[in-house]
Amino acid sequence: MSIRTTIRKSLASVLKRYYMVANGGYSVGAAYGARFLFDWRHSLDKKVAVELYEHDQIDYLTRSLQSVQPTVFLDIGSHAALYSVVLKRHFPAIEVHAFEPDRTNLCQLYANLFVNGFTRAIEVHEHGISNHNGTAFFEDSERASSRGTRRISNDGASQIEVRRLDDVITAKDAVIAIKIDVEGHECEVVEGARELLTANHCFIQVESSAENFSRLKSQLEELGYRFIDTVYDHFFSNLEDR
Repeated sequence: MSIRTTIRKSLASVLKRYYMVANGGYSVGAAYGARFLFDWRHSLDKKVAVELYEHDQIDYLTRSLQSVQPTVFLDIGSHAALYSVVLKRHFPAIEVHAFEPDRTNLCQLYANLFVNGFTRAIEVHEHGISNHNGTAFFEDSERASSRGTRRISNDGASQIEVRRLDDVITAKDAVIAIKIDVEGHECEVVEGARELLTANHCFIQVESSAENFSRLKSQLEELGYRFIDTVYDHFFSNLEDR
């Protein structure tokens, strides 16, 4: 563990103790060049507050996109809109769509849009993305290891609306950045987005487990994408210069 990481983890612990007493466990602060509502009861928010959560992935994505200047960003599995807000800060003219079906996450997502002045600048879709239109079972919060890990699951306790990305986003010859973080459902997301992925120029960041990666890579290669790099998450593109 680097000295930087050690110091930031220690800082997060100190801040948690302070805000749990001072503000009932909540605060608004700066991170990644934007502002966010932090819920100090949750480990994910602690990491975001000190820029330890997906720091390397965010840095790689934003640097990679500087040369391609995307016109659209699709944040699939947005959670609390971290990526949506950061990308909107980096690329003010970009059209951002945040997809998040979890009602608890949506409360914090809307708060983060508000504190950044993005309430009307980012379009929120309160449903999941899959390979069909309809409903899917969603894991309950008690079974998930953290608030950011609830997933579509056959033995889920609740139902959510799901839609194919091809039936939600219509674009052609656009430069699109896509982040997919759907806790094991990424292959179904790609399956329902074939038309969009083949009709546009895309740079894709996707979180995928080792057991799903081979299938995911084959799916994307079949659609004309090449594997670019792995920075914790996996990056693919069909852009000529990436």
